[in-house]
Amino acid sequence: MAVETASGAPVLQTMNREVRSVERSDTPLKPEVKEELETCVKAGSEMLGLDLAAASPDDIQECVFQKIGTVRESSDLPEHERQELGLLLGCLWGQTVCDRLGWQWAQIDFAEGGEFYGIVTPDRSHAILPLHYIDGLLKDREKDHTSLLLYNMLVAGKLPPAEAGEYSVLG
Repeated sequence: MAVETASGAPVLQTMNREVRSVERSDTPLKPEVKEELETCVKAGSEMLGLDLAAASPDDIQECVFQKIGTVRESSDLPEHERQELGLLLGCLWGQTVCDRLGWQWAQIDFAEGGEFYGIVTPDRSHAILPLHYIDGLLKDREKDHTSLLLYNMLVAGKLPPAEAGEYSVLG
């Protein structure tokens, strides 16, 4: 059952913020953001000891999953280190989805809910906010670690129903 606002509009929960399902849109990443994203993807793969030219998206996802699991089981990271790790792994996680499934990075505008960098399906039916998603997995050890499960569900095409242009948020 969908949670609804007082006006009856469905509400999605994203990083403990309400994102109303009205007037959603996206814009391509600005060149400087795209460059930073590419830098983070490269740094994330190097941190994991991966050669992006040789590793498959599936192999990269497995390594990201393992790293998140290791960090969750180890002692607490200082917040700035966790945020940097979340940035690198989030960019790498999102880029592998784009590489494997043809999704695209975009700046997504959720109208009253704010703007976020995320990945979207070609028809904009679904969106994922990898930076928030991975940071949340690193921050909250009580949360189920679902990064590989979500990736495998995307690969298998097991997405919840959504209309083109809906930007239904996953993750």
